[in-house]
Parts: sequence; C-alpha cells; structure tokens
Amino acid sequence: TAADVLGVLAFRRVLSHSAPRRALIEHGAAAPSRIIVDDAALARDLADWCADRAPDLEERVEPFDARLLAAPSDSRQRLFDLRDLDAEIETLLGTRVPLSGGGSLVIERTEAMTVVDVNAGERGNPLDVNLEAAAEIARQLRLRNTGGIVVVDFVNMRNRGDAERLLNALSRAVEDDPAQTQVYGLSKLGLVEMTRARRGTALADLLGAGRRAAAED
Repeated sequence: TAADVLGVLAFRRVLSHSAPRRALIEHGAAAPSRIIVDDAALARDLADWCADRAPDLEERVEPFDARLLAAPSDSRQRLFDLRDLDAEIETLLGTRVPLSGGGSLVIERTEAMTVVDVNAGERGNPLDVNLEAAAEIARQLRLRNTGGIVVVDFVNMRNRGDAERLLNALSRAVEDDPAQTQVYGLSKLGLVEMTRARRGTALADLLGAGRRAAAED
C-alpha cells in the first residue's frame, strides 16, 4: 500500500535532493520497508547517503525499472498508478477523509488554525468512531505536515470515562510524530485542543507549487 512505501517520485522542481534525506530522518523508527525511486540519479544519491548515515536503509532503496511495465514511456505516472499514490495524494489535498467504519473526517485549514470535524456516519457507538478518528487524525496531520493550532470536534460522548480514554488514545497516536505535538484536552465547549510544531512547508502548499510549475512547462 502507499503507506508501506516512501516514494521520492514527482515534483522534482520543488523537492531538492536533500528532501528525501530529510524525509527518512523524520520517519525515524517508522522508516519504510521499501524506498522506490523513479529517478536513477536520485536513487544512487539516496543509497549513498543511506550507506553513510543509515546503513540499515541502504538495501531498501530500489530504482524503479520502467522496462518491467507494458507501457514504460511514463514510468513516474505508472508507478503512481501501481501504488495508488494519486488517490492518496488527492485525499491529502482534499477536506474529506473516509474512515473504514463508515464515518469521516472533514479537515479545514485556515490562516489561524486547522479544524477537524468527526462525523459518525451510520455507526452507533461514539467512542468507537472517535477512537478510529483519533488514529487517523494523527496520521493526517503528519502526512499533510500540518502545523500550528488544531481543534477537533469529536462525536459527542456523555461518559467522562470515554472522554479520558479518547484523549489518552489521541496522545498515544501522536507520540511517534517527529514534530512535537501536544494534546491539551477538552475545552468547555467539548472541543479537543492540540498543537503541532511547524516543520517545513505544508503538503498542500508544496504540491500546489509543484502543480503550478508543471502547468507552466
């Protein structure tokens, strides 16, 4: 799946050769099992860097061989297709994120903060929806490289014990985030307040710049 692979693939006019290295550093203990690269020079550069700085990752760097494809003329796009990365990127650029249990997240970024609304869908147990949402929110913030204030409107729960369980689950979900992330708890309005340190450019801004550059070619 796309989550199993770190693809250093597109938008090379935006991403320098240092960007893949930074991505590996930030992955830390969650480094990917495979690193598939569609650019031979970039693959060699990344493998050399891994040999010096992260030997365990050197053998995981794989140059993508477009000759294995039936139509190898556009290896980058075909690699995206094979890994379903276009769908993953579109989800990360959009506002609605489906949850496997039938609910969804709506993520809205403003100049002041990022607001996340959790929708239960047809599921009846608010705690189950919220626990699934907490894990996905942590994942989305990291993948989108969202920084600053984050306010989450979870599905309303009447049991105080359930609220504490949810906050603990959310805190655990963000523990491995390389950007310092703090969960502050529930406000008087029942909203969960948290912050995530800003590190680099948000994904939407980065990919937006890449798409504008591609459109100008």
